[in-house]
Amino acid sequence: MTPSTPAQAPPAAAAAPHDHPTGALTPWDEYNQLLVANVHPADWINPKPTGRYNLVVIGAGTAGLVTAIGAAGLGAKVALIERHLLGGDCLTVGCVPSKCLIRSSRAAAAVREAERFGVSVPAGVQVDFGAVMERMRKLRAGISDRDSARRFRDAGVDVFIGAAAFSGPDTITVGDQTLRFRRAVIATGARAVALAKSNLTPDKIMTAGAVVMLIGGFLMTHITADVPDWELWTWMLILGLGIGPAMAGFTVVVQNSVSPNQLGVATSTLTFLRQIGASVGLAAAGTIFSSSFANRLPTTLAEAGVPQPLISQLVKLSGALQNVGNGRALLEHILTGPQQALIPKVIAGANNALALAIADLFWITIVSGVLGLACTLLLRDRPLRSATELRSGSLASPELA
Repeated sequence: MTPSTPAQAPPAAAAAPHDHPTGALTPWDEYNQLLVANVHPADWINPKPTGRYNLVVIGAGTAGLVTAIGAAGLGAKVALIERHLLGGDCLTVGCVPSKCLIRSSRAAAAVREAERFGVSVPAGVQVDFGAVMERMRKLRAGISDRDSARRFRDAGVDVFIGAAAFSGPDTITVGDQTLRFRRAVIATGARAVALAKSNLTPDKIMTAGAVVMLIGGFLMTHITADVPDWELWTWMLILGLGIGPAMAGFTVVVQNSVSPNQLGVATSTLTFLRQIGASVGLAAAGTIFSSSFANRLPTTLAEAGVPQPLISQLVKLSGALQNVGNGRALLEHILTGPQQALIPKVIAGANNALALAIADLFWITIVSGVLGLACTLLLRDRPLRSATELRSGSLASPELA
């Protein structure tokens, strides 16, 4: 594949034309003009669709570009539709710009910490944010050729600039043209929606989540083998509805309760403790489950009609009976002759013991929920800090440089 020649920037203008879809790009300097010339050229003429496309891709962000050029490379007839800027958020406001800003911030931090490494720098070194953003625009414009309309056209993709709308089960309209296709990919991304204001605070969410989790955990302690599926699903739904808000609210409160220069440590520590808690919890749950199953098995086998002499032998096989299939293959091997008729009763008794042992496990959830609720009530939530407060507070301190 021969790379296309980068588009040259048009003559400098004071501002982007207001009637152009990219008019929001400011300032309208040489770099933004080059960016637009590559990823939304004003003189672009959409091709004339011929025949049926194997694939039509709507949206020329990261996913759309990769999908289109990959399919074209395999020999498919591909159309790519974008109404704004090819490259999407990654090129214009996400991946590329953020990495430029991060690199500049690291350079500023290195200068401020230079003395620690025996390097003296003049006092009063400042960051020129305008220059930082200019560098970002310059790098973004240089990279934009990789996502340019011309490059994808030269790679065999029919690039259409305009809004797309499905007009039928196998047709899409772009402007006054209709494209027929066999398959379509919608790669238009998403936009955040502002939530309505609410009096719910993280501590209230945590409290409500912990209470609902306790209710769900208590219901799950009543599991038996004859509990209907719909009832069990309802209990599990209640449990899940409690765990989610409780954990999310706890994270927000912890992160918002520490100073900005401790935010990374607090988040990392919280994640680490969750992982440790999960590991310890699994180990404890496994031990409690096996012990509870072995203790309950003699009673449930007796209730299922298994003779007492055989129960003492089966208890020694509790490990196999709690596996998938309840150890049927092993039972068929050791129970011979008339005892074969007892296998369904043994499996029924093992299933009852399994249900009761699982129910015992959820007492751990009850204990954890009570501890979490206690922490929720004791942990003081703080209001979210504004960007102004962060800039005038700890973010301005040398510790964060």
